[in-house]
Amino acid sequence: GGSYNYCAARRGGAVSCWGSNEDGQIANGKAGRENDASTPSAIRAVRGVSRMGDTTDSMCVTLANGEGRCWGANDFGQTGSGDAETDDVMAPVTYKRDDVAVTALGNIVHMGCGWNFCCAMHAEGGVSCAGSTPIGGSGGFLGISNRRSATPIAAPGLVFATAAPEAAAAAE
Repeated sequence: GGSYNYCAARRGGAVSCWGSNEDGQIANGKAGRENDASTPSAIRAVRGVSRMGDTTDSMCVTLANGEGRCWGANDFGQTGSGDAETDDVMAPVTYKRDDVAVTALGNIVHMGCGWNFCCAMHAEGGVSCAGSTPIGGSGGFLGISNRRSATPIAAPGLVFATAAPEAAAAAE
């Protein structure tokens, strides 16, 4: 779970979430603490989940077809939807792979989020990230100073072994 919110994969590839909904983490179309949920609620827009991502205030899942879906906090564009203007994404959006370098990395095999960023491990062995500062330390995005991106960017020189999103978080 993230910050006092939790999600679980259910049989058949469905997902249910509950807990804090301050940033839309339970994907019920609303945001704010007054919309917290004490019982699991199915996310209708997400089906075919093969793997749950590691989360914070943004949530991501990997679908069996190799796509990613993200929701929750988006104040730095970390859901990868291409929209950095919407602070809270209250329904799942597609983690876009429009960038040629990201598309070349192939299908997503696992996703995870840290504070202000989300990253995906791809079938061809590379990593892509969206948001702010996952790699490169303070102020740097993928080694580029003062950069943030609302669409995924291929992380140069990064390949995954077992847990790239966690490695990206550790590199922060």
